[in-house]
Amino acid sequence: MTDAQTDQAATVAKENEKIADASQAAANEKAGSAYDVAVAKAEGEHQVAVEKCEAQSGNAQKTCKEQADAARDAAKPTRRRCIRIAADRH
Repeated sequence: MTDAQTDQAATVAKENEKIADASQAAANEKAGSAYDVAVAKAEGEHQVAVEKCEAQSGNAQKTCKEQADAARDAAKPTRRRCIRIAADRH
């Protein structure tokens, strides 16, 4: 391989690395946005569920709120999971 070919191969490798880094950054940003949307949706649905629980009283209300809290917690994704999903789709 000539010096020119070696330099060209090194340049191509560096540019490919830059492209991969930019692509990963975009995927991470997209994942962060997906996480924010999922959390907002879970919180909104939780608020609606808690409002419905307010119509009840006593132990039924307590149980209803506990179920609403559990549903919210289950619906909230982890940021790491969103990043992994975005990376898999990319």
